[in-house]
Parts: sequence; C-alpha cells; structure tokens
Amino acid sequence: MSGTSSRTSSREPSAGPSSKSPAAPSPSALLGAALLLLAGGCASNVTVSPLTQARNDVIRELTTACYWEREGERYVYGGYRVHAACRQWARDVVAVRMPDGPRVFD
Repeated sequence: MSGTSSRTSSREPSAGPSSKSPAAPSPSALLGAALLLLAGGCASNVTVSPLTQARNDVIRELTTACYWEREGERYVYGGYRVHAACRQWARDVVAVRMPDGPRVFD
C-alpha cells in the first residue's frame, strides 16, 4: 500500500477553477460572434423602395429560370457566361415591362 500512496503523492495537485487559465472560446461561439459582426456591418439605413425590390425579385427569378433552361450552353460556354447573359436578358425584360417612371399616355 505504500506504493499506492507514493503514486498519489507524486501527482500534481489539481488546480481549482479559480487558478485555471481561461479556456479558448468554442468554434461555435466564434462563428456566432462573427455572424453578428457581419450582420451588423452589412445592415444600413438605406431603404429600398417596394418597386425596386419587386424589380430585383423578378430579375432574380427570370435569371434563374433562364440559367437552368440552358444546360447545353452551360457545358459549352461555362456557367458564368450563361448566367451573365441570362441576367442581362432579365434586366432588359424588366426594363421594358416595369419602367422606372410613371406611364404617360398621349
């Protein structure tokens, strides 16, 4: 039994919670903090008019539909070029169908 007592006595005494060095923050805590900082930095007081928001939504929907319908072109020309062409087409369509100013009839 003296061998057992020598083993326990050779161990370092356990430090209490007050003497521990601060633990590193968990990755999820760091991710949460980064997201909060990013969201706070991206938020601004710029308000987008409902017409502009509607135009952007229609452009996004038309671009996506155009892009997914052109599988062959994506293989030949690449996804970026097809997406850029579809986005320009969608902008042109929306510009004709949803003009910026009020309609004036003669």
